[in-house]
Amino acid sequence: MDIYDTQTLGVVVFGGFMVVSAIGIFLVSTFSMKETSYEEALANQRKEMAKTNHQKVEKKKKEKTVEKKGKTKKKKKK
Repeated sequence: MDIYDTQTLGVVVFGGFMVVSAIGIFLVSTFSMKETSYEEALANQRKEMAKTNHQKVEKKKKEKTVEKKGKTKKKKKK
């Protein structure tokens, strides 16, 4: 068996590719997939909802203050 034989070289290259891809799939599957519990997911969802609600309230307050300032200026002109 000669290492430079075409068939042997093809088997070695293909085998090496399969080993490298198997290691890559194993690493991706173990490190990238993090499971979150139901309670953690609910807590994260509640935090996000609280942030969006807080931002909506702040926008409404800003709009109301702008409207009040505009009305007072109109009264002064009259």
